[in-house]
Amino acid sequence: MPDQTLYNNCRSEMKGQGNIVEYALLVFFIVIIIFVLIVFITGFQLFQIDTEAQKQSLDRTLSLSKQFMVSGYFTNKDSVFDDAKLTAATGLACSDFEKTFGSSWFLEVRTLDNKSQKECSMENYPDCNYWKICVKNNPKNISYIFPVNVFSKTDDMVSLASLKVGIYR
Repeated sequence: MPDQTLYNNCRSEMKGQGNIVEYALLVFFIVIIIFVLIVFITGFQLFQIDTEAQKQSLDRTLSLSKQFMVSGYFTNKDSVFDDAKLTAATGLACSDFEKTFGSSWFLEVRTLDNKSQKECSMENYPDCNYWKICVKNNPKNISYIFPVNVFSKTDDMVSLASLKVGIYR
């Protein structure tokens, strides 16, 4: 009889230890699931933040485009750029435009004629057809290209051109 009692005591101890192990495994898996959920939710939030930042950059680029198309700095009429004003603007520093347009932006205007592309400056005006304002060698940018017109006073002619407006990230 004492052997049977010892056997029953050992058996009940093992059942208790088995229950403890089951609870430990259950808690372990619950912690793993909670950790995976936290990682998933954090990743989703970071993706949303990145998407919102990109949307704001695109909105700023579109806003700048509209400002450039109607600004007296570069145009005579809406979307009709003046080549003399563009050439004069290429000689100015970007800081001269920061109060009006903010920082970290660029502007490129190219006429769509058959001539080879020559960048405009005060020295080669009016024998040029490409203007770059505040362009930096930074590949990380967001830009839009729009069709516009460029008026040349020397030829008294309006040419079709492309306007590339972008911001640096």
